Amino acid sequence: MKPITTPQRLGVLVGFGWVLIGILAAMITSSAFEHRDAVHAIGIDAAPSVVAAHRIKIEVESLDADLVNEMLVTSGRQADGWSADFAKNRIELGRHMLAAARSAFGDDEEASLQSLDDTFGRYLMAAQETIDAHRRGETVEAIATYRTAFQILETEMIPAASKLDEISDADLERAYERQEHHSDSIRTFIGAFGLLLIGVLVAIQGYISARFRRRLSLGILGAIALVVTLMIYTLGAFRANDADLTQLKQSYDTVDRALASLASAYEAKSSQSRALFDRDRAPAARQRFVDFANQVKAVTQDFNRYRAHDEQLRKLAGDEAIAFTLTGESALAFDAFDQALETFVKTDDDEVHAHTEAAFAAVQRVPIVAPILSLLIAISLWLGLRPRLKEYAR
Repeated sequence: MKPITTPQRLGVLVGFGWVLIGILAAMITSSAFEHRDAVHAIGIDAAPSVVAAHRIKIEVESLDADLVNEMLVTSGRQADGWSADFAKNRIELGRHMLAAARSAFGDDEEASLQSLDDTFGRYLMAAQETIDAHRRGETVEAIATYRTAFQILETEMIPAASKLDEISDADLERAYERQEHHSDSIRTFIGAFGLLLIGVLVAIQGYISARFRRRLSLGILGAIALVVTLMIYTLGAFRANDADLTQLKQSYDTVDRALASLASAYEAKSSQSRALFDRDRAPAARQRFVDFANQVKAVTQDFNRYRAHDEQLRKLAGDEAIAFTLTGESALAFDAFDQALETFVKTDDDEVHAHTEAAFAAVQRVPIVAPILSLLIAISLWLGLRPRLKEYAR
């Protein structure tokens, strides 16, 4: 068996170095695309679906409150106002259902949306029957048809919206945890592989220095410098992506809690009006008010005032109680809470979008930069060994 010649050894070293460089470039490029996919799954797919689910619940409760409030007043400008608000919230509900459908990516989500779509039509029919009976002055019939509408809302629409919320939230949590684990692992692996490549290049430099009695090869030193540059750039980009993804998740969690609180507050508000309209079931409605008011986590001074006004409301009766609920201090406190929370939600929702864009931008150029730097590393390695090969070609 013939011994391996020095040119063959140098060729093997070049080939081995190129293989390592190619593997590193492939790992970095693939991981960059995985980071982008994770941002898309969290910031584009899951987060808007959760927000839409909360908005659906809010609009459903708003529809119920508008319907009951119209029943509490006689015909006229005030009744027309609640009717117009009902029509507006009906359109908003449809818009949020469409938004949820666009971001849905699983059979379970589609099933919940289908259930909402099916029950929404039946709810609107029952609500229209309630309005018609009220306008005819048939109070008993209005209460009976309203109970049908509320049963659809309570037992079908709200559970479907809650299920959609749970599914979307679980998808988001899974995507975030999976990416968090993957990112930590891939950074460690790429860092270790980069050190391995640097170690191989140093070993090649050592072999050349020992075999050819030359101290340094500028090409190999350049290759080492380029590997270090690639590692610093790549790991920095992945860390920036992770940081923005973490901020995205934190902003989303804040929006999620605020919208959940807003949905509970709207249910408490509709229960308050329901207690005045359906007096036979007023105790259940008042208890429902307490239950959902306790679920509001984003408590503000305005909401505390609103809850305090409920104690005052329970001491009133008739038109005085209705006026206090619909246009008095209780209504003003709730509107102030609603506006403050919506402003808070908008600020954090803007943060979600900003961090989503920043997370995309952090890794956007990695699939371009990594192959270019890897090619330059391979060329530098070749240029570093080429003079030694030429010596044997003479």
